[in-house]
Amino acid sequence: MKRGLLLATVIMITLSTAAFCQITSEFRSMEINAWHGGFESPSATTTMVNYSRSCNLNCIIPEVRLRSDAYYVSTLEPPGTGVSMDAGYDPLKDVILKAHAQNMEVMPWVVTYRVWSTAGGPGTHYDPIDHIWWTHGPGRPAGADNWLMYSDTGAWDYGGVVNLDPGHPAVEDYLIRVFMEIVGKYDVDGLILDYIRYPSTSWGYNPVSVARYNAEYGTVGNPSSTDPQWLNWRRDQVSNLVKRLYLEIKATKLHVKLGIDGWITAGSGSSGVLQDWDTWMKNHWLDFCSPMTYTSVNTDFQGYLDDAYGRQYTHHIYPKVDVGNATGTVTTQVGMVQAKPFPGTGLYCYYTIPDLPALKNALTAGNGKFPTFVPTPDMPWLSNPTKGYIKGFIQNASGNAIYPATATILGTSFTGKDSGTGFYGFTEVATGTYTVRAEAPGYNPVEQSVTIVKGEVADLDFTLPPDTIPPVITNVRSANVQGTNAQILWDTNESATSQVDYGITTGYGMTTAENMTRVTSHTVQLVQLSPTTLYHYRVRSYDAGRNMVQSADYTFTTASGDTPGSIIVDNTDPSPSYVTGGSWFSSTTANDKYGANYNYCSSSGGTKTATWRPNVVSAGRYNVYAWWPAGTNRTSNAPYIVQWSGGSGSYPKNQQNNGGKWNLLVANVQFAVGTTGYVQVSNTGITPTNVMADAIKLEPVDVTPPTPPTDLTSSALSASQMSLSWTASTDNIGVAGYKVFRNAVQVGTPSSNSYTDSGLTANTQYSYFAKAYDAVNNESAASANAAAYTLSVAPGASSVTCDKPTDTWQTTPTFTFTAAGGFGAGKVQYYKYAWTTSSAHSWTGFE
Repeated sequence: MKRGLLLATVIMITLSTAAFCQITSEFRSMEINAWHGGFESPSATTTMVNYSRSCNLNCIIPEVRLRSDAYYVSTLEPPGTGVSMDAGYDPLKDVILKAHAQNMEVMPWVVTYRVWSTAGGPGTHYDPIDHIWWTHGPGRPAGADNWLMYSDTGAWDYGGVVNLDPGHPAVEDYLIRVFMEIVGKYDVDGLILDYIRYPSTSWGYNPVSVARYNAEYGTVGNPSSTDPQWLNWRRDQVSNLVKRLYLEIKATKLHVKLGIDGWITAGSGSSGVLQDWDTWMKNHWLDFCSPMTYTSVNTDFQGYLDDAYGRQYTHHIYPKVDVGNATGTVTTQVGMVQAKPFPGTGLYCYYTIPDLPALKNALTAGNGKFPTFVPTPDMPWLSNPTKGYIKGFIQNASGNAIYPATATILGTSFTGKDSGTGFYGFTEVATGTYTVRAEAPGYNPVEQSVTIVKGEVADLDFTLPPDTIPPVITNVRSANVQGTNAQILWDTNESATSQVDYGITTGYGMTTAENMTRVTSHTVQLVQLSPTTLYHYRVRSYDAGRNMVQSADYTFTTASGDTPGSIIVDNTDPSPSYVTGGSWFSSTTANDKYGANYNYCSSSGGTKTATWRPNVVSAGRYNVYAWWPAGTNRTSNAPYIVQWSGGSGSYPKNQQNNGGKWNLLVANVQFAVGTTGYVQVSNTGITPTNVMADAIKLEPVDVTPPTPPTDLTSSALSASQMSLSWTASTDNIGVAGYKVFRNAVQVGTPSSNSYTDSGLTANTQYSYFAKAYDAVNNESAASANAAAYTLSVAPGASSVTCDKPTDTWQTTPTFTFTAAGGFGAGKVQYYKYAWTTSSAHSWTGFE
């Protein structure tokens, strides 16, 4: 009986545990691509939907936009041609009807920027809706707006694939219309963006994009593909589309989810293809991300899961499994996703399944990972929202977009720059009434009130009036005035450009290039000046509306020479100070990094370089140092190259050790004024894994000695001590101390300009000179010599007669001294005496 009760208890506990662990909701999707069959006809769609449902999947993801075309009924793009559709057939409509009938969701999958998959194009025109290839692509008519993406070398096809440029505002507007047509026309449950990225960091050079970037940052020409500022700008162009689409969808159908097929890891996506999906998730511009974690190696797959898991930020991540792998690998990886746990997974893709019945059985039968059908997981921010949204446009009086402009919800942390279309927006704003401020360079700011309602998107547009008032200049001054260079500084009450007129008269004659970066605290470096010369200067600033202000005349006088200072270039400094070639990763993990972060890369993926170019304003000799965060997975032979004026050298360093400090690369090399010198590290031949690129430093080598000491004097203090003093030396950096020489032998190193020499012989002449030295032991020339005798020892006689009785220095009571007691014939003696008693008239010492 006891055994029966025990068995019953075990059974109840087991059942209870099983019920507790049972999955009640989970995202389980199947992707159907448009290159192969699956939804090209009613029968194919029925077979595909039924199979997916039999696998206990709950979401169908049909690819309905392949190459700027439509596998649905579109008023904007021509029919797709990847797979031949039955005439008059609307595959998206049919998939939705059949999937919804079996309680399955449908989320169309759209390829974002691709125009065509070959450089040859579609080959034919379309009627009545022509393909974008012919309207804004390679086949566009003369004068038509060019939306194509170009590389930094001018190529417009990436391995035969032609793309639209995310930095062209018309592209953003066009894609929003295309995607919102799908959301508005069809009963979809979501929309999934694919190829929402650049092909690589070398792409994005549409002339309109480059012109927008240059206008914003005051630069000219094509920026370097590795310029961090240009990299971030291009990331922002993709992010702008994602954010805008999310808000446009929520304003139309709150329940429709927005997701992406994300790059395999967030870090490599951001650095390699400028897809910043970690930020999109963090800012809640996506409801979910499906990282493309395709691999047949389970250990790699686990690493991808570990990277993605912490990037959900209360929304969802559904890692994807490649069903082209062996069935056992597929089920193992699905189990790994469930064990983490993630709220779901996606299967890619229908046509690659090698054995449809085998996969179905593996997923559903026995201990299969999908034993029963369950609904997709709830998204409470959509099903039961507690917050709202805001979106709008910032425009001028003509209705044109103002860019860059900034929108801020006052009293909150919500602030951000608009896109090239003037669009701005914020997600998940607490309910309430707020004041929103819009501002832009060259325009007067405007503030408006808005009320946020939960689950709703508030529309708030701004029209900004132009700014016609020039800046106000204050606090004009010079600083760090050297022999050949000086800094000119001033402040303005609004962001403005920087420019200086200068010369040896009030006619000036020389003008610096206008620094187009608008700031309120201005610094301009003047170079190639003449030493010990009076210079006149005035400063000038333009605000964003090109309203100009100019200062009065000011002066400074250059020094007799330069005192170079240390120059540090970090990996966060903008181009051309720091430039990378190839795809580098950024990290903040190491505690011994310099500054906010560091870059690193491995030996794979081709040659990668990181180059630091210090801006040298004082030519001279420098020691060159590098800083890296150390670690066991660092290379033991980082190949640093240093280029200086007239030479270069290679300096391999072991980055496994000596992290968190400046490590000498090369000492005492000459650098010219400007940025011709550089330090570079690469991944060429590195072992074992990663090379670090953090910071470098140029430390000036002081080769200027102090001035010689002057006015050296020596006088005897006693029979064994001599007192020395002199006028202090000067030095371009600073005098560290002095060296005192007695009879040409060094006897002391005082830090000040006086010294007492001891241990001397009485009545002996000594000759002295001194030298000054600085912190790096540059030594001055010797001072002039100074000689003196020490005092004599007093003789044993009680009284002597002075050998110069007429000297007037004797005082009452008077007595005479003689040159007795070994004074030596011919010596001139000076006496100082003290009476032991007034009657005995006896002396106690000589000096």
